[in-house]
Amino acid sequence: MGISDRITLTIPEFLKSSGVGRSKTYELIEAGETKSVLVGRRRLIVVQSYLDYLARQMQQQAAGIGRIASPNPRSRRSTASALSGS
Repeated sequence: MGISDRITLTIPEFLKSSGVGRSKTYELIEAGETKSVLVGRRRLIVVQSYLDYLARQMQQQAAGIGRIASPNPRSRRSTASALSGS
């Protein structure tokens, strides 16, 4: 079952399915990039809002806006800044 097969995911399910870390997940929720709901004490991520976030990120990267990730996972610098020498 893929991430897009469900309407909502618990935080642990979302972490496993998306590959996004816990801190980044809560940052995305706080920034309004992804939506979540509380059902009792359980927080559920609205999957469509995360898929929409990914689509926005891909559009921005295609347009040359925003940070382009380095192919080196250990690098904290963006490819653009590495190419410019800054």
